[in-house]
Amino acid sequence: MSALLPADVSVILSLGPELNVEALTVDSTDVVVVNATMPMVLSYDPVKGDKGDAGAPSTIPGPPGPPLNILGTVPTAADLPATGNEVNDTFITEDTGHAWTWTGDPAAWTDLGAFTGPPGTRGSLWFTGAGPPPTPLNGALPGDYYLDSVSGNYYLLS
Repeated sequence: MSALLPADVSVILSLGPELNVEALTVDSTDVVVVNATMPMVLSYDPVKGDKGDAGAPSTIPGPPGPPLNILGTVPTAADLPATGNEVNDTFITEDTGHAWTWTGDPAAWTDLGAFTGPPGTRGSLWFTGAGPPPTPLNGALPGDYYLDSVSGNYYLLS
C-alpha cells in the first residue's frame, strides 16, 4: 500500500479497529511508526502526479509601477552610463527610440521598448522658390511658409 505523506508531518494511522499508532516522517520515503509495544520502519513510494493545466490569465491589473526618472538621451545603448545610476533612472536611445531603465537588481539596464507617443500633427513647413509662391503650391498646407529666394520676402500661406 502506498501513502503520500509530506515531510515533517505527524499523523495518526488507523491500522485496525484496536491499533492506532502515530507516524512520524524520517525523510521523503521512510516513516517511523511508533507503538507502545513494537516500533517499526515502513517505506513508501511517493507518486508525483501529472502537471496541471495553466490557470486563466488574471483580469485584475497590478499596481502602478514606480515612476521613471527620465534623464535624457544617449546615442546608443552602448553609451548608457555604467556607474552612478539609481533604480528607475531612464534614458532614451537616439538610434532606436527605446527607453532603457536601470533596474538595480541585477544591476543592469533593461530595454523597455519603443518610447513614443501617438503621432502628432504636422507642423509648419518652409518652401522656397525664385519669385512669389506658385498657385497651387504642391504639398503646402495653411500655416506653411514660403521664402522668395530672389527678393528675400516670405509668405505665410493660408
